[in-house]
Amino acid sequence: MKIKRLEIQGFKSFKDKTVIHFDHCITGIVGPNGCGKSNIVDAFFWVMGEQSYKHMRGSGSEDLIFNGSAKYSSLGMAEATLVMEMEVVDGVISEPSFVKTKEIAVTRRVYRSGEGEYFINGALSRLKDIQELFMDTGVGAKGYSVIEQGQIGKVVNAKPEDRRLLIEEAAGIAKYKARKKESLRKMEATEANLARLSDIIQEIEKSLVSLEKQAQKAKLYQKHKTDLFEKEMLWGRHKRAIFQAQCEALSLKKEACEIDALALKTHLQTVENTLEADRVLLVTDTKDAEALQLQIQQFAELLAEKKSALDLSRRRQMDLDSQLESLDQEKKDLQASLFSLEEEVGAKAQQLQETEEHFKQASNQGKLLQTSSEASRLALQKTRAFLDTQQRRFLEGLEAQARLKSQIAGFESKVESVEEQQARLSEQISLQVSKVTE
Repeated sequence: MKIKRLEIQGFKSFKDKTVIHFDHCITGIVGPNGCGKSNIVDAFFWVMGEQSYKHMRGSGSEDLIFNGSAKYSSLGMAEATLVMEMEVVDGVISEPSFVKTKEIAVTRRVYRSGEGEYFINGALSRLKDIQELFMDTGVGAKGYSVIEQGQIGKVVNAKPEDRRLLIEEAAGIAKYKARKKESLRKMEATEANLARLSDIIQEIEKSLVSLEKQAQKAKLYQKHKTDLFEKEMLWGRHKRAIFQAQCEALSLKKEACEIDALALKTHLQTVENTLEADRVLLVTDTKDAEALQLQIQQFAELLAEKKSALDLSRRRQMDLDSQLESLDQEKKDLQASLFSLEEEVGAKAQQLQETEEHFKQASNQGKLLQTSSEASRLALQKTRAFLDTQQRRFLEGLEAQARLKSQIAGFESKVESVEEQQARLSEQISLQVSKVTE
C-alpha cells in the first residue's frame, strides 16, 4: 500500500481545499515555522483513526476546525481524505478482503456539533473498519510508519514489550492478535451466558413442582368456577322468572291505575263543565243586576226630568193663555185679509195647471231614474248583507278562538295534573319493584 495524496479542507490552518501529492521523488516536507507542517502530520493521525485530541495538539473537536482569522470567517466542518494505491504483486492486487478497488480513499469528517463520520471510497464506514484497513499494512495512528519529533529516542530506549508491539505491527500480525483478543472476550461472555443459563435452568426446574401444583389448583378453580357459573345462571333464570311475574302483576296494576286515572279525568271534566256553567250563570246574573240598577237610575233621572217638565208646562200654560187672547185678535185681522187672498188664488190656479203639466213630464223622467236607483239600491243591499254576513262570521270566529284558547288552557292544566298523577303512580310502582327486588 502506497500513499498517493492527502486532501485537506477546513482542518486547523487549512481553510481552503488543499491537495498534497506524494510522488516517488518526495522524501520530505520542509518550510518555515508556522506554515502547517505539523498540521499535515496531525491530518495523517486523524484520518487513520486517532481518538486522542491531546496527541493532535488539541483539546477537542472544535480545535481541529478552522476558527477563522481577521480576513476569513470560521468554518463549520473539517475534512481530510487519505488516498492510497494498492501494490501489485505477481499480477495480483494486495488489498484488504473488504476493498475491491485498486485505489482506496479514506475520509474522516467532523462538525462543530461534535458529530463525526468515516468513509471508505465514499461509503459510510465505522472506526473499526478504518483500523482493520491499516492493520494489514503495518501503518496506523500508533504504527512505526509515523514517527513524530522526539519519538526516535523512545523507540531506541523502548522496553522489550514495546519493541515487540512495533515488530508485530510491522509484521502485520497485530490485526490477528486484536481479533484473537476480541474472540476471547466474546468466548468469555458466552461462557458467562452459559453459566447464567444453567442457573436459570436449575431455577426453572425447582419452580416446575410448584407450577404443577399451581396448575392443579388452577384446574380445580376453573372447575369450581364453571359450576358456580352454571348455578348462578340457574339462579338468575329463576330470579328472572320471579321478576317477570312481578312485572306482569305490576303491569296489571298499572292498567288498573290508568283506568282509574281515566275515570278521575272524566269526573274532573264533568266537574269543570259544571263549574263553567255555574260561572256563566253567575256572570249572566251579574250583568242582569247591573242592567236593572242602570234602569232604576235612568227611571230616577227620567222622573226628575218629568217633574221639571211639568213645572215648565204650567208656566207655559199661563203664557199660552195670554198669547191666545192676542191670537184671537190676529184671527179677526186674518179673516179680513182672506178675501183678498182668494182673489189671488184664482190667478194662481191657472199658473198651477200649467205647472202640473210640467210636473207630469218631470215625473216620467223621475220614474226612469227611480227604476235605475232601485236596481242600484238592491245591489247595495246585497253587498251590505254580504258584508254583514262576513262580519258576523268573523265575530263568531273570534268567539270560537277565545273559547278554544280557554279550552286549551283547561286541557293543559288537566294534562299537568294527570302527568303529576302518572309520576306519582310511577314512583309508587318503582318503590314496589325495589321492595320486591329486596
